[in-house]
Amino acid sequence: MSTSYERTRKRFAGERAAQRYDDRLLGSAKDRRERRAIAALLGALPSGARVLDLPCGTGRLTGWLAEQGWRVVAADASAAMVVRAQTRLAGTDGVAFSVHDALRTGFRSGSFDAVVCNRLLHHLIEPEARTALVAELLRVSAGPLVVSYFDRRSLHARWVALRDRLRGKRRRDRLAIPRARLRREIEAAGGRLVAIVPTRRWVSQQHYARIERR
Repeated sequence: MSTSYERTRKRFAGERAAQRYDDRLLGSAKDRRERRAIAALLGALPSGARVLDLPCGTGRLTGWLAEQGWRVVAADASAAMVVRAQTRLAGTDGVAFSVHDALRTGFRSGSFDAVVCNRLLHHLIEPEARTALVAELLRVSAGPLVVSYFDRRSLHARWVALRDRLRGKRRRDRLAIPRARLRREIEAAGGRLVAIVPTRRWVSQQHYARIERR
């Protein structure tokens, strides 16, 4: 198990973290940009398709995914996050909730028609952890995996890198990576990079990648 993954898991595990995280981005411009990017990469996924939202956090994307007519499994390693998501989306049709670890999901291979992994990969510092995450999520998906990551070529990422160098700081979280490295790690996980959509072209470091099994 990677150090950065365990650190991230512990950071978001408790009720206090879930309370702070709840509604933080819901309805914001950033939320809308993320949804547009995900929608563009999921493409013409048919109504009734089974989609895994992992990590689901407090369900910010889960309800929207269900509104598209998909059957959604909202999963997170944090039970506190799942409880908040379940409370928020009580009565929402087509959504099931469960506690699952992203690196060891426990789902059968090919259980889902698509998987969405939002705001996790950039917390993983070790290349082998990112590769393991992509490999596991590709395993449980019979279709595309849409994953967010921080792209180093963006203006924001370059500014952060310059600031870190001036401060003599070594980044231990929220890591931006080169696109070529992302592609290599995806291929090492048994996938292929199909498309990338930025949330704000050239500006924001948050990008979304569509990955399919080779």
